[in-house]
Amino acid sequence: MNTSAHPALRAVSVNPNTLLTAAEAAKLLRISMSHLRRIRLDGHGPRCIWLSKRKPVYRAIDIQVWIAERARAHRFTTPRA
Repeated sequence: MNTSAHPALRAVSVNPNTLLTAAEAAKLLRISMSHLRRIRLDGHGPRCIWLSKRKPVYRAIDIQVWIAERARAHRFTTPRA
């Protein structure tokens, strides 16, 4: 696995092991909190860790891996100009 930080993580100086709240993760991904919640509930979002029944957090590295997986999965479906 490539451990170099994804540009989105480098741009905000986030350590890959940093725990991000749902609000911070949504902001980093540039999506709404409701969309992050929906993809988490559908099982399509980045891996989260539950600190309690109501407190999901996201490791920055898990967001990076999720972005990379999505980029690979959609590599061949991107419309060409």
